[in-house]
Amino acid sequence: TINVNGLNSSIKRNAVAQWIRKKEPTIWCIQETHFSFKDTHRLKVKGWKKILFANGKAEESRCSYVYIRQNRL
Repeated sequence: TINVNGLNSSIKRNAVAQWIRKKEPTIWCIQETHFSFKDTHRLKVKGWKKILFANGKAEESRCSYVYIRQNRL
């Protein structure tokens, strides 16, 4: 799991994607992306499938994701 404290910057999204590729986990969880539901497409890593997106109803909700490696399903 990683707390990213916001991923609105494309540079930071790219750094997180590179970190994921380097560590090669089977499952990873990412917290505090600061994305809304309409932004869920902004974080994609090839070979990974998003299985959970959670965001509270409040505008200041931080949003969490859970991903699993596609060949592990």
